Amino acid sequence: MYVYPIEITLCNHLFYFTENTNGVYTAPFIGDLALTYALRRTICTNWETPPFRKKPEYEEIKDWGFYVSVAQPIQYKHTEVYTRNTLFNVDGYIDIDNIIKSSKSPFKTLFYTQGIAVGSTFSCFIFSQKELNIPQTIRAGAGKETLLRIEEKIPNQKDVWLNIYTLQQVYKNLEKAAEWIQDEPYERAYILEQYVLLKHISLPIAERILADAFANLE
Repeated sequence: MYVYPIEITLCNHLFYFTENTNGVYTAPFIGDLALTYALRRTICTNWETPPFRKKPEYEEIKDWGFYVSVAQPIQYKHTEVYTRNTLFNVDGYIDIDNIIKSSKSPFKTLFYTQGIAVGSTFSCFIFSQKELNIPQTIRAGAGKETLLRIEEKIPNQKDVWLNIYTLQQVYKNLEKAAEWIQDEPYERAYILEQYVLLKHISLPIAERILADAFANLE
């Protein structure tokens, strides 16, 4: 197995939504699912964009032969709190009919949002059955609007963050992983249904878990 230590730097603000109270908030991590898809789009030039899906089909990841762990923060700061107007149908896209209607409405639909600021850095690992040419940049975040600079660099943090959801729903080896981490100083953190973080896993144990995940691939 090939293991690549990676440092990620945000080239612009990052927004994706992990909490929804009086607004929406971006937690200081980058998900394994998002990063694995982002890498796939970059390294597989003949990969066609999947058709629109009402529900993601994360199970397809198990056949790709590589996986990007959850990116944990090295240093980060949040953006300012922004006010967003949802009357215009979809953020970032102009819908003239809705803009005209909203100008006549006595009600304004506003909410607050906060992301991770440009320049923040994260670390993760890429696990792969085959040798990869690691790209210099990938895109992630809401609307894939955030450019991430990728560097192969040994991080100060030697532990790996995994995702319980991925182990259970994609690789189907959560029970084995649970046995192997018994002596690890791990910590679980529930963020969203598809992001239940498994923190502070040693690299050798993470390699064992991913080697098992890739075992059925040719």
